[in-house]
Amino acid sequence: MVNIYPNPADQFLNIELPVKGNYNAQILNTVGAVISDFELSGDKIVDVSSLSPGFYLLKISSNNSIGMQSFIKE
Repeated sequence: MVNIYPNPADQFLNIELPVKGNYNAQILNTVGAVISDFELSGDKIVDVSSLSPGFYLLKISSNNSIGMQSFIKE
């Protein structure tokens, strides 16, 4: 399971992956539009300071799985 913190986030969102590998990550808004798209190969800190306050989904996918976690941007 992916661990993200802090939640709610203000400036940065930390992403901790349980298994190292190559992943595609997307930040989506509440209607499913892709706000940001980036690659992960390990734990990462993502700058979310430019996002408007609200509810978002972090979608992380690999060749054989997809996971989603919600977070709030303050």
